[in-house]
Amino acid sequence: MEEFRTETPIAAYRLMDGIFQCILKPDLIVDERLAKRLVAERLSVLKGDSFPTLIIIPREHLLYENGANHYLASDEGLKQVSALAIVVKTPLRNLLSNISMLFYKNSVPFRLFTSRREAQLWLFDYVKDKELVEF
Repeated sequence: MEEFRTETPIAAYRLMDGIFQCILKPDLIVDERLAKRLVAERLSVLKGDSFPTLIIIPREHLLYENGANHYLASDEGLKQVSALAIVVKTPLRNLLSNISMLFYKNSVPFRLFTSRREAQLWLFDYVKDKELVEF
């Protein structure tokens, strides 16, 4: 699949360097309902293709609930994802979420980060056609 960009009312999506990126808009309540909507949009945009996926939650979100993480890490939330990284800009939320996720067995690799760059480097291990990617 070729690189692309698209936008919805809740997020900007792009496929770049073999990684599908989802950048949430600011001032959202990030809960299970929003996570379900993100997954539905991702599935619609990717049309059956599977990619390592990066979700970036901006510091300006209104609320971030653990239910969002639990849904995104579920089998339903991980459909057509070869690996999932979520960037949460607040270190305390990242720590709490990582501790919470220790108790879940994920069907694909799943990690939370505070740095977008670290998340991208980790996801690069799961890119299918590395020779086509330019860093």
